[in-house]
Amino acid sequence: MAERRLYYVNFNEVAVVTEAVEASSKAEAIRLVKVGEGERVDFQIDEFRNPTNFRAYREDE
Repeated sequence: MAERRLYYVNFNEVAVVTEAVEASSKAEAIRLVKVGEGERVDFQIDEFRNPTNFRAYREDE
């Protein structure tokens, strides 16, 4: 049996982030959030996520 070692695994998930911002239209609100003007009010991991881009590495690599 092969020796077992500790690996770290990175992968991308889908998250839903909600930010609050004062604006005069939906388009302006989106623009303001894109440039960092929003205030984060909620963050949830999508329960139906399909993780992608897996990368495993050892601490000594």
